[in-house]
Amino acid sequence: MHKPEPNGQIPIKVAFDCVKSVTMSKIFAGTSDRLGVLLYNTDKANNPAGHEHIYILQDLDVPDAPRVKEAEKYSSEGDADIGKTFGSTSKEYPFGNVFWTCSDIFNAGNATNQRGSRRVFLVTNQDNPHPNQSNLRQAAIRRAKEILSQEEGAESTQDEDVASQRVTGGVSNKLAELLDNVRRREPNKRTAFRIPFTIAPEIVIGVRGYNLVMAEKRSTPHKVTGAGERIEEVEAQVTYKCQDTQQVLLTTEIKSAFDYGGSQVIFSREEVEKMRSVKEKGITLLGFRRKEKQNDILNITHSTFIYPDESQYEGSHRTFTALLKAMLAKDKIGICAFTPRSNANTSIALMYPQAETFDENGAQDRPPGIHIIPMPYADDIRDLPITETPIATEEQVELASKAIFGGEHGGMEIKKRYDPDMFEDPALQLHYATLESIALDKPMVDHIIDTTKPNVDMIHKRIGQGLKELRERLAADTGVLEEDLRGQKRKASDSKPESSNSRQRRDSTSSKSIEDHYQEQSLDKCTVAMLKEWLERNGVKPKRIKGDIIAQVCDVLDKRQ
Repeated sequence: MHKPEPNGQIPIKVAFDCVKSVTMSKIFAGTSDRLGVLLYNTDKANNPAGHEHIYILQDLDVPDAPRVKEAEKYSSEGDADIGKTFGSTSKEYPFGNVFWTCSDIFNAGNATNQRGSRRVFLVTNQDNPHPNQSNLRQAAIRRAKEILSQEEGAESTQDEDVASQRVTGGVSNKLAELLDNVRRREPNKRTAFRIPFTIAPEIVIGVRGYNLVMAEKRSTPHKVTGAGERIEEVEAQVTYKCQDTQQVLLTTEIKSAFDYGGSQVIFSREEVEKMRSVKEKGITLLGFRRKEKQNDILNITHSTFIYPDESQYEGSHRTFTALLKAMLAKDKIGICAFTPRSNANTSIALMYPQAETFDENGAQDRPPGIHIIPMPYADDIRDLPITETPIATEEQVELASKAIFGGEHGGMEIKKRYDPDMFEDPALQLHYATLESIALDKPMVDHIIDTTKPNVDMIHKRIGQGLKELRERLAADTGVLEEDLRGQKRKASDSKPESSNSRQRRDSTSSKSIEDHYQEQSLDKCTVAMLKEWLERNGVKPKRIKGDIIAQVCDVLDKRQ
């Protein structure tokens, strides 16, 4: 653990890199999840039961900046030697005591916080504690299974792995895989809703919904004040006043109004809530259709993954499995009415079945279930403003295809499937890096690696020559300069030709004086520059808004009458 590997990485420091990475991700997510760090096979001991060679480095608690700093001391970025600080032993001690200590940590954490998930990192230099004592090894596995069953009963996350596989499996022999696995398993698939699923009038089961894709956003900053001795959060209060009388209104005195035919139709809050709730929450199966009949572009938001919930209706898992297998066997998709929660809009949605798949190591890659894909109503469809464009010749199309797809080095064809893990939101990464710098007293980060930027050198190498030939042919065929085809900026006067309407308006406006426009009541046709110049000649300082400037001109000319 303390000796560098061939690639130069020290395993014990990579382990604390994992601790630091997960701790920081929990802080940025703003969750109530709790983390702890436990050391095994140390000379020193620190645990409630007094077990030897077990040291609790961090109790189970919500992550904060001091915990990140402590983990960073022993990580690749720090210079602290954990071996010298806590020592190490070569003697054999019951590994089951580690899980008894974890149980004590979890029980102590329950008294302070019942929300969120709980995780304890075990860091040790002994990856095979009992190679020759099967009784101690089996005792440790039994205790680990007991803790796992208790945790699964307390948490609200979805996990269908077998307990023994989770205790004895999932081992990573490579440090890069260790760090990658910890990060990959970080997001919790929390339940978005629990609703009934009506398959037929007399057949109702329970399902849970999970949002597999959600836009990650910056956390909302808290409003605070430092007027006192310490920083305290500000409490926001909203007050409504009458626009005419400035009298403070109670919430019961406020109603909602909708515009209809030039007038306002007033509704009470109860009436508005009643209009919003068309159906009770739930999923109602309407029928099935062939999968190839589906138009993939007709969806208005991301899908929701549903899984049976036995706690609502007994037999839900068995009935859901039968429906899923039948849809997969017949290659059908379902049509349903989908209302995710009370007061939510009801949508017509597709039910797309997903079979269970496994990776090359036998671990579950995709769970079995059904994707609910909301479809648009007739009111949601928008017509595209199609305009006529010049049609390219066959020779131009051939040159473009050769330049982009058939270059000397393979063109721009991307053969790999899109992997979201390869790209990070640069704005979010800069935000997180700035927060980290301030919280951990580090130098400010000016820039981060933007994975969304194209590799210009690689693109030029692959299709540079083809693009040059294409530009030359387009320049010859259209008469446009090759510099313009490269996208270089032109002067503002040349970049956009003046339309005939603009030219006629300019000519007609310049041929008349301000006085003429005043008599014809057409001052709004004059430009702001013309109006300001006229006011300055008449000793009046013009205002900023055109309506106010026109009013100034009218005041001057009214006095001349």
